[in-house]
Amino acid sequence: MTAAAPTPPPALRPGDLVAAVAPAGPAGLARVAEGTALLTSWGLRVRPAVDLGPAETTWLAGPDAARAQAVTQAWCDPDMAAVWTLRGGVGCHRVVDLLDWPAMAAAAERHGPRLLVGYSDVTALHQAVGARLGLGGLHAAGIASLPGLHPDAAEDQRALLLGGTPPVLAGRPAVGGVATGPLVGGNLTVLAAGAGTPGVQPAAGRVVLLEDVGEAPYRLDRAVTQLARSGWLDRCLGVAVGQLTDCGDATVARDVLVLRLRALGVPVVTDLPLGHEADSRSVPIGAVVHLDGDAGTLQVLEPLAPLRPGR
Repeated sequence: MTAAAPTPPPALRPGDLVAAVAPAGPAGLARVAEGTALLTSWGLRVRPAVDLGPAETTWLAGPDAARAQAVTQAWCDPDMAAVWTLRGGVGCHRVVDLLDWPAMAAAAERHGPRLLVGYSDVTALHQAVGARLGLGGLHAAGIASLPGLHPDAAEDQRALLLGGTPPVLAGRPAVGGVATGPLVGGNLTVLAAGAGTPGVQPAAGRVVLLEDVGEAPYRLDRAVTQLARSGWLDRCLGVAVGQLTDCGDATVARDVLVLRLRALGVPVVTDLPLGHEADSRSVPIGAVVHLDGDAGTLQVLEPLAPLRPGR
């Protein structure tokens, strides 16, 4: 049985308040300041990330409990329209089970859905929010990554966020056919790490997004094999492969995924501008998309709409 698709994420409006949070790795103060200034130029108000205290390792922004509490509190704040991550890295899987899901569900019911923004390791949170709360999010650059985007990519993110018409994304045809359904997925390695764990949003009845960074082709092979063997990819409608950044020989990295994905018997498009590069675009997790394996394109079929009419 295919689980219900998550509610598409809401658009924001100028004047909305967004919370900066650090659920994963630490971010440089200068980059955070630049990203915050950009969001402010878009008409948004940004509440700075709270001090999490010293982390037990250098690759985490703070202790697990503190990172989880910061996410929960931001989500439950009645004035908050979005929870915007500073960056990915590693650590989101460690906080998923520490979040106060009943409180977060009650806050979304009482005050309207919040928009979770982030990518990379934040895929673990997108999966959990979709599975546990039935809500979509925005696969997009975190606050510290915004300054590194090309201006046109940043403008596309701003326009999508504020309800503009999303552009058709062009990639490379790999396996023919077309598929239409809600989008799920994100970072391949993070998805594979979550396979078989509680609170995972399945791919059945959905179009899957896969992207990655810094993984050798043999590791990509292992990750996609894990997704297939675990059953997570069962009955998916199609696969949109984004950027495979710093993943060794680009042709080898792409071809190993196509070889593994071809067995699914669904349309596959590669080389889409989604991932960790400066020209990466934003896409809404949970929104209905159209994947064309013959033309090599991915299209979000409708713009985001504000779901909080009183704001």
